[in-house]
Amino acid sequence: MATKTTTQPPKIDMYQKVTDRIIAHLEEGAPPWRCTWSRYGMPRNYSSMNTYKGINALLLAFAPFPIPYFLTMKQANGLGGKVKKGTKAEQVMYYNMVYKDKDGNNLTYEEAKKTGV
Repeated sequence: MATKTTTQPPKIDMYQKVTDRIIAHLEEGAPPWRCTWSRYGMPRNYSSMNTYKGINALLLAFAPFPIPYFLTMKQANGLGGKVKKGTKAEQVMYYNMVYKDKDGNNLTYEEAKKTGV
């Protein structure tokens, strides 16, 4: 009996990826934390106009675009735009705060605030 083997793509080490990008910018002589952005300001989501925070602000500041506005493909399509075939995405890290009670049940932010969790 033949066994079916499946290969899974290698896991992406985002910490190493961020470190590599910072080192590459340092080697080019452009420290990534130095203010190099244009009059458009910090990277932001074009749909919500929220600025990116934390490591995502740094990752998107590395992007080689003169205007630092970003969209997901779904947001671009929803606004009537098209994403060019072959376009490469910029990678960001998703994070979310989850609040739980002592029994492990999910709480909303307001519930967690009231209970002091």
